[in-house]
Amino acid sequence: MLTYSVATNWDDNLIEEIRILDREHKVKEVFGKLAKDFVGGGRPTYVLPAVNKRKAANHIRAVKNAGRKFNYLLNASCLDNREFTRTGQKEIRKLLSWLDYLQVDAVTVANPYLGYLIKRQYPRFKLCVSVSAFTDSVRKSKFWVEEIGADRITLWETINRNFPLLRKIRSQVNCELQLLANQLCLYQCPYTIYHAAFVSHASQSQHSLKGFGIDWCLINCRYKLFSQPEEFIKATWIRPEDTGCYESTGINSFKIVDRMQDTRNLVLVLKAYLDRKFEGNLADFMLHINKVPRRQLFLKGLKFFFHPLHINVFKLGRLRNLFSNPGISVDNRKLDGFLDYFFENKCKFDNCQGCNYCRIVSERVVKIDAARKEKIRESYTGVIESITKGDLFRYF
Repeated sequence: MLTYSVATNWDDNLIEEIRILDREHKVKEVFGKLAKDFVGGGRPTYVLPAVNKRKAANHIRAVKNAGRKFNYLLNASCLDNREFTRTGQKEIRKLLSWLDYLQVDAVTVANPYLGYLIKRQYPRFKLCVSVSAFTDSVRKSKFWVEEIGADRITLWETINRNFPLLRKIRSQVNCELQLLANQLCLYQCPYTIYHAAFVSHASQSQHSLKGFGIDWCLINCRYKLFSQPEEFIKATWIRPEDTGCYESTGINSFKIVDRMQDTRNLVLVLKAYLDRKFEGNLADFMLHINKVPRRQLFLKGLKFFFHPLHINVFKLGRLRNLFSNPGISVDNRKLDGFLDYFFENKCKFDNCQGCNYCRIVSERVVKIDAARKEKIRESYTGVIESITKGDLFRYF
């Protein structure tokens, strides 16, 4: 049976909503992390709900009391080399001891050294490998399992539709295999490694910039997805209707994101995967756009971005419209049968121009208003130019 690991936003109401939806107990695990801690993780602090350790501890206990496991993310790809210092070792162990005290069931890592340390010093934890470890081959998978002792690998989403490779990995490794289901990332994204380092530092409690950071990678990623419709189709999402194909391939579970979502959106996504059916706009389903009041966004933005020594604060307004709803429409029902092409190994993964399947599909199913598309182009190119040329950082 396919199972699910669901992101938490630390709202206790989410636990009850999961109970109501999940009558067959397919949600085995809830995952999350503090908005900032010593290790850091896969989302910058400024996009996550801020909760203190007491609130987090109570939420973790509530999850476990509901009969589900809790997985704490320690999935930073870079710790600034502080893991090899006396202070760093002390802080890592302090965090792990706190998780042990709370009887957290599993931890997820991207850093191999951290995996070694946890498996040997804290063997009670189930060790899970983050998608940010970029595990996309048999060799890498076997390394994590046979050398470090990982119990589960979340494979890099760029191979989500490469069924021959998924089958090969499944046949070669003896651990749970998980896929990230509803993440909207560029296929074979060239920003991935840099982006992983960026979000790691932007969520570390003792980093010198205290969470400040301009997400240049995400800005570029979103611009390509919104301005080139075929990139949206090439992206790494998995439709709820297609989960059966992965189950037959030997995938054990799916990871449902995103931790920055409100409870309503998380429940909407989870329901679709449990039902294996979604009626509506797939773009809304994957983009994770919260309807947060502008005043709330403004106040939160002040805390993290009002840093005159780092950036020209008078030019910050250029960023405000980049992450609003772009108005893309993707009718999910028109994608019925879409995955068959990949499942039957017809895709030329290393030659998109020779394949053109995703481009042809995008012309049929992706709709965006021409005026909105031009506005997106102007907004994104203007900001990208401003960052790249350095205008956003100059006062003269």
